[in-house]
Amino acid sequence: MLSKVISRRELIRLSGAAGGTALLAACAPKEVVRVVKQTVVVVEEVERKVEVTKEVVKEVVKEQQAAKVVEKVVQAPTATLQAAIAGLKPVPRSRTAGAVRTTGGNMVAIQTVRGAIAPEDLGRTLVHEHIMVDFVGAAQTGAHRWVREDVVQTMLPYLQALSQRGLSGFVDCTPMYLGRDPLVLKRLSELSGLHILTNTGLYKEPYLPPEAFTLSPSELAEQWIVEWQEGIEGTDVRPGFVKIAVHSGALERVQQTIVRAAAATHLATGLAVACHTEGEVAAEMSLDLIEEAGMSPRGYIIVHADQIDGIAKHCELARRGAWLEYDSIGGRPVGEHVRLVLDLLDQGYEDQLLISQDAGWYWVGEEGGGRVRPYTVLEDEFIPALRAAGVHEDLLAKLLISNPRRAFAVG
Repeated sequence: MLSKVISRRELIRLSGAAGGTALLAACAPKEVVRVVKQTVVVVEEVERKVEVTKEVVKEVVKEQQAAKVVEKVVQAPTATLQAAIAGLKPVPRSRTAGAVRTTGGNMVAIQTVRGAIAPEDLGRTLVHEHIMVDFVGAAQTGAHRWVREDVVQTMLPYLQALSQRGLSGFVDCTPMYLGRDPLVLKRLSELSGLHILTNTGLYKEPYLPPEAFTLSPSELAEQWIVEWQEGIEGTDVRPGFVKIAVHSGALERVQQTIVRAAAATHLATGLAVACHTEGEVAAEMSLDLIEEAGMSPRGYIIVHADQIDGIAKHCELARRGAWLEYDSIGGRPVGEHVRLVLDLLDQGYEDQLLISQDAGWYWVGEEGGGRVRPYTVLEDEFIPALRAAGVHEDLLAKLLISNPRRAFAVG
């Protein structure tokens, strides 16, 4: 019999596309049929065992992640431990958005200002924009400084222009104490149809409240986790990510506290952390801090990475696993960003790149909201320029759809 001459491994090899001819040459026609059928059974059994092994590995990873969360907060205040445990629970279903799909028993969703949506519903997305900003400072800012309906009426046409161009996702990166208003964002989402994300977290001086300089990382994280669990400022709007900021150079003590608090919040909730970053030193030190806290850089977005000098440094940061966000498109000649994106793509980091414009916004204190920079340069100028440079549609879809979806998915 042929099976006595040829081993099972050899049968599998010979029955593949490349070895089919060799098998035909070695066997009689009837024997070929029998051997192929036997090989198919073997291959199917191997594939089944591989799938079972994958599921076992997933469960082991989940248990290890859960253990890390508990280990990090076991010495922290009780409220922090409770928050960490809560972070291991499924993302609640949204009454406004309906059910979201599940993976391995956990809910996987994008948290928008109108509720959770399935990641695949996010669509083409701008990952770093602003609808309103108030630069007056933490001590003076607040909803008393703007009329919500005026903001909505001013900014709605700019968002509708995105819908007309086929975009459906919009990440608003204005943090608390800098003009974040969940009610304005929710109303604009309702009127424009866009999936808008807002955030929790803190920015940097002079936009920090006094408590930022006295609270511990776990105490700050507790406040941000409450916003995730209960809503922002008494509303039902929940954050879809954590937004923080660091200055250039070595991080000051308060910035280290905020970065550590962001990592703790991520571990408890699964929310991505987007960090306004000024320079490579701050970027590297921030990554060091989150890794010390047990957070993977895969959940960390280096905002304004396009302002860090040198593609070699970008690659170093990407090798650590972080997202690189090129988000000043339209703020300088489009050709510069085309070259930068092409350079990073050539280095093989297409799965870690996010693109946006840092555009807008209604400037509180300026007459009529001041001069608004439209959100349309990316679609009208930058994407056509990438196409002209040879970037194919599948890759463009990854930059505008798949990557944002993966970066902001919770669960």
